[in-house]
Amino acid sequence: MASDRRLHPASFLFILGSQARQMLVPGVALLFTARTADAGWQVVAMVLFVPFALIAVVRALVFRYQVDDDELVIRSGVIFRSVRHVPYNRIHNIDAVQNVLHRLLGVAEVRIETGGGAEPEAAIQVVSMSAFQQLRQHVLARRAPAVLTAEPEASAGPETEVILRLSPGELLLSGFIQNRAAFVVAAAFGLMWEFGLAESAMERVFGRDMPGRGVARQLLIAMIGRAEFPFGAILLGLGGFAVLLLVLRLLSMVWALVTLYGYTLVRQGTDLRAEFGLLTRVTTTTPLRRVQTLTVQESVLHRRFGRVMVRVQTAGTTGGEGQGPRGEAIAPILPRAHLQAFVNGVLPGTTLEQVDWQPPHPRALRRAFVVTLVSMMVFSSWLALWLQWRWFGLVPVLALWAFVHARKYVANLWWGTTDTAVLFRSGWLRRYTTVVHFARVQTVSLLESPFDRRHGMAGVHVDTFGASGAAHRVDIPYMPREAADGLLKFLAAQAAGTRFKV
Repeated sequence: MASDRRLHPASFLFILGSQARQMLVPGVALLFTARTADAGWQVVAMVLFVPFALIAVVRALVFRYQVDDDELVIRSGVIFRSVRHVPYNRIHNIDAVQNVLHRLLGVAEVRIETGGGAEPEAAIQVVSMSAFQQLRQHVLARRAPAVLTAEPEASAGPETEVILRLSPGELLLSGFIQNRAAFVVAAAFGLMWEFGLAESAMERVFGRDMPGRGVARQLLIAMIGRAEFPFGAILLGLGGFAVLLLVLRLLSMVWALVTLYGYTLVRQGTDLRAEFGLLTRVTTTTPLRRVQTLTVQESVLHRRFGRVMVRVQTAGTTGGEGQGPRGEAIAPILPRAHLQAFVNGVLPGTTLEQVDWQPPHPRALRRAFVVTLVSMMVFSSWLALWLQWRWFGLVPVLALWAFVHARKYVANLWWGTTDTAVLFRSGWLRRYTTVVHFARVQTVSLLESPFDRRHGMAGVHVDTFGASGAAHRVDIPYMPREAADGLLKFLAAQAAGTRFKV
């Protein structure tokens, strides 16, 4: 039996840091509520720090992991002890995370993921980089390979191949397109508002009686005819909003450059390995045998600059915090002209070009228009409480927008099949194209509502393993009834003729 292995001697620093992050919000509250002349808060902080430091040292000393022939054994805890056995053939991903301090000390935090839940099955915090490489190579070498008949061989091509490497210019463009900083700024503004800092900052900049104050309230009063239309306030608000959008875009570009710096995607045997990050260096591994769907995403700005984003949905795992079920952007940004070559590098034999695309039912526009109009009228009906009879003036505007939306939606609604996969495309402001190989199909369902039966329509839903939280699934609406029956039988026959294994 293999001997137990310890954590790196510096592990207690990172464990202490993790515990300190849990005390961040109470600590900030204590800092803002304490008087500057009162040193009591310093005593409280010291009383809290000492036991946390001792706990961090003890946790680092008692943590053990053991690398056996067919499983990883992890032991932790002092009072409440835990022993976890993780078979190698259940391990989906072995990821390493390094911030600046990690790299200075030559260590990494190892995250081991299986299909068992929303969080990593185990987090080893921290080990040396040489220990991480040995662990990763040992697990990958002993992990049982999966074979999928009727699917391209995952080992085709060279043993190690660089599929994508993003330049700083591409990363800046990715940040401009996706506006990554919006969430960070919103969270910061929420904290400022909670502590009353936002109100004082606005008063310092604009004064207590600033002309733009309460623009929404003034506009609502003007709409019901009880005040003059606030043109000046609206212009001021629009100008401030434009400046905010510009600042958000610039912050997003910097955020993308820092978080994705040096992004490199490598295909190594049957795995995809991505490395990225300037301050925090991240290494992720995605087994190709776990990939269930591949989705190409395009926003309006993506199309304007001739770019796309490519994501894969893997089976049974979930992403990190804020990601939901594991949908990994293996290509945060990619020139559209290189899309087919990239897809072939990831999943050989997969084509996005030679597809027999099929349109929806001829009456799909009518159905989509009615559904959109009814939904918009229901959600806007609360305005009738303030606008009263004036609300009916909005109905033509809602109807026009519902028609434009339905027409664009139906015009971009397509489905098709190839020799190995079924594809579904939808969306007009944000377009998605999702590919599912026949070997990944778990169930195929035909869906009909009373309105579908009246118009001779049906929908087909294709389910894969662990795809319940995917951003875009193969869920095809408004199909002709005969086409839906034919696709259902075809996919059922194809799925029955392949072996599904995860």
